Amino acid sequence: MTARMVSGYGQHHTNEPGAKRPWPYVTIDWVGVQALVDSPQQVPKGEAQWLIPSTLPTRSFLSQEREGQFWILWADFDVDPQGVHAVEAALVINVIGEAQFEAYTSSSSTTDKPKCRAMIPLSQPLSGAEWVLAQQALNDMLSSSGLAPDRVSERTGQLCYLPNRGALYEARSQRTGPLFDPMLAWAKEIASKRQVLADAAAALEAARKAAAERNATRAAQPNPKGRPGLIDAFNEAYTVNDILLQAGYSQRGNTFCHPNSESGSYSASVKDGRVHSLSNSDPLHTGGAGGGAHDAFGALRGADAQRQP
Repeated sequence: MTARMVSGYGQHHTNEPGAKRPWPYVTIDWVGVQALVDSPQQVPKGEAQWLIPSTLPTRSFLSQEREGQFWILWADFDVDPQGVHAVEAALVINVIGEAQFEAYTSSSSTTDKPKCRAMIPLSQPLSGAEWVLAQQALNDMLSSSGLAPDRVSERTGQLCYLPNRGALYEARSQRTGPLFDPMLAWAKEIASKRQVLADAAAALEAARKAAAERNATRAAQPNPKGRPGLIDAFNEAYTVNDILLQAGYSQRGNTFCHPNSESGSYSASVKDGRVHSLSNSDPLHTGGAGGGAHDAFGALRGADAQRQP
């Protein structure tokens, strides 16, 4: 696998438009990753090399999801980690069989808390949408194996830090097997996830059409008596997802990512005609659990507030 993926040094390394101190990204291929597994860097984390497993030279989550070509699946274990030997066993026995992988401890790994990461090279590139589903399937299988992967690895622009020697460094590798094809090996699991997204999108579209029909019926009524108030009328005419899409939110099933998101997380979700967001930077942030969730009119006001200078 010779694809060269975007890479950089330290979390502040960026070459994005508008950056105060732009710094061109570097690239790394799978051979370079393996070389670092064998001879890791030994630097403070703020200077450590990372990669995004895509050939697209950007840290933008949304750009990576829309345009990225991904060549590696990866997992991060920092909550109740069990170490590289447990990860190796789970990968070989339950997840990828004889396919190639690298597993290595994080720079902050200790004997009591052996934090680690794993990387799986792919036989062919995945689009951003395909890669997200494959990452979700990988983390599902690791969880079923008794491990606790950090789901942050499912974000398309998330930095994966490369081997960096700390107080404790261990690595396990499988380099003689085939490259992995998740779309073939996990076809059933990925098809199920796609169906969930399609069902959620269909439900939202049905709600939009129902709202449009109510709006048309109300507009045709000659007698205004008994008509709902302004807010109720607006909520009958428009759905929350209409408002979110018009405001520039990106949609994945019944979840949405606001246009100014830095994390690329689809942290806003729609349920029962209302939206709530877990992101503090989202103008529709509600603090989770659906408390104070916005209807269509409330979403419009929040989106308008976001556009104010």
